[in-house]
Amino acid sequence: MQPPDDSCDHTILNVLNREYDETHVHSRILFYLFTHPYGGCDYFTLFLGRLGLWDEKSKEKYMVYRERSFGNGRIDFVFESAQKCIALEMKIDAADGKEQLARYEEFCKSRKKPYRIFYLTPYGDLPSEQSVGSLDREIISCISFEKEIYEWLKECLQYTDKDSYMYSFIKQYAGTVKRITGRMSDEISESIIKNKESAMAAYQISNELTDRMSQVFVDFMKGLSDYIERETALDTRIFTEDIEQYMYQVRYNYCNGMYPILDRTAFEGGEFHFFFYIDVGNDYINAGLGFEDENNEWVTLEKVEETTPEFYNKWKARIEKLHLSDVKTSKNSWWFPIENTRGERFYIKNFATTGAMFELIDTMDAEVEYIGDYIVSQIINKLI
Repeated sequence: MQPPDDSCDHTILNVLNREYDETHVHSRILFYLFTHPYGGCDYFTLFLGRLGLWDEKSKEKYMVYRERSFGNGRIDFVFESAQKCIALEMKIDAADGKEQLARYEEFCKSRKKPYRIFYLTPYGDLPSEQSVGSLDREIISCISFEKEIYEWLKECLQYTDKDSYMYSFIKQYAGTVKRITGRMSDEISESIIKNKESAMAAYQISNELTDRMSQVFVDFMKGLSDYIERETALDTRIFTEDIEQYMYQVRYNYCNGMYPILDRTAFEGGEFHFFFYIDVGNDYINAGLGFEDENNEWVTLEKVEETTPEFYNKWKARIEKLHLSDVKTSKNSWWFPIENTRGERFYIKNFATTGAMFELIDTMDAEVEYIGDYIVSQIINKLI
């Protein structure tokens, strides 16, 4: 009898499509593990050890706070002992707030004890300039789900009874972390790449796969651009060269996509355009609405509101009337994630994270029709 498929696709969070929900899922799970020792094992102590914060001699006692409120905001986690104050900010799918980490430092300083600030993302990315503000970047320690969290969860499993519900709970969550960071490839590498010949073959396949998926990405974006232009008659700019090269730009997690212009307004000294866009941010395909100047350079929402308040308020009000449930506001735009027919996001570089990019090989036309129809009928046509 064949053993059952035990892939990471079968985690509860994947089935519920909640793998990227940092506030209601990851924050709650981490807090639970931080505050619920198992048997003689304190998972929180193991976590502090991973961060180089645990002193076996002093054995400090920490209070763990989730969503710690202070006068200037809220911090995802605060770990505080008599000797230290540790702030941990987690970002999986949300944009940084303005001077967010700088404000966290103000809180830490107010505790009048040595402090550290940790910034947790899927891959240990650096925080944005707007989040850091005047804060010295040397104070920030960047950690990742890919390394610190995943390795910590593996260590927790070593101290947990395999027949317990807690073991199953941690293993499920570790599976989710593997999916959102692409760590599933580790096990494949260990079982397949055993010598020089298999490594060379894997290298060749990897290059060919990147080429193939790059073309899939280009075709998908072109398909959406053509659909929008055909159905709306809007002038649509598409940055084909940026899209073609995105897979190969290792250090970049953003690329230009397509920008249909919906409206224009002139003012003394220039012109603003209001546009819809589909592009890539943090390696995901997103859509949104924003402003640019006559040179096609993005303009912050704040500047548009200050310069042309009527133009800004007109489009802000229309966006609000759309009642988009998952819309988020950044410094430059109102944006929301693009999902396929199964409610999965398109992760561009780690194709296996959701499988949505691989599926485009077989379902390209259907996905273009589905997403294009939603954008045109539910957003653009209602706006204009």
